[in-house]
Amino acid sequence: ERGEVSLLAIFAVLLARGRFLLSFGLLGAVLGFSTALVRGPRYTTAATVRPEDAESLAGYAALASQLGVNLPLTGGESLDYYVDLLHSRAVLDTVAREQFRTDAHSPTRTIAELYDIRGRDPAEKHDRSVRKVRELVDLTPHVAAGTIGIVVSTSWPDVSKKILHLLLMQLNAFNIQSRSSRAKAEREFAEARLQVAKNELQE
Repeated sequence: ERGEVSLLAIFAVLLARGRFLLSFGLLGAVLGFSTALVRGPRYTTAATVRPEDAESLAGYAALASQLGVNLPLTGGESLDYYVDLLHSRAVLDTVAREQFRTDAHSPTRTIAELYDIRGRDPAEKHDRSVRKVRELVDLTPHVAAGTIGIVVSTSWPDVSKKILHLLLMQLNAFNIQSRSSRAKAEREFAEARLQVAKNELQE
């Protein structure tokens, strides 16, 4: 009888634990589903950019530095440089200050308003908005292809598209400015090289 009682007791405990585990599993599934509902759908917009090859300018820049001319490689920075640029405060700050529409009929709102971002003061609120933008943007350098993948994911397709557009506009503005600086540096290099040639002829 003691053996039967012991077996019955063990069975009762296992049954109780089984019900607890089953209930816990169902609760986890419900919580997971609720979390998915709270987060809502994600809309992703992507683009691929191909920076110029910095290695092709390395020898040219080295020769220029020997002549005392600073030749920036802004037109062919490494992939990591462009990743850092797109994730920089200066670029993300512009996105954080921009106004967005979630659809054609919605009022314009900032990132802080879209994601209900708050802070103790406007500076902290804006800083958190910039960090939020950084979270929304995923950058992946593809070394073999020499490209950078830009992926923007938000809860609104129009917002994702506009953030990507702003990033590409910033990148394009950087390239235009850097090409201008590079052209000036190349001109200075050519002038310095010409002066060196003249000096060698005079000697």
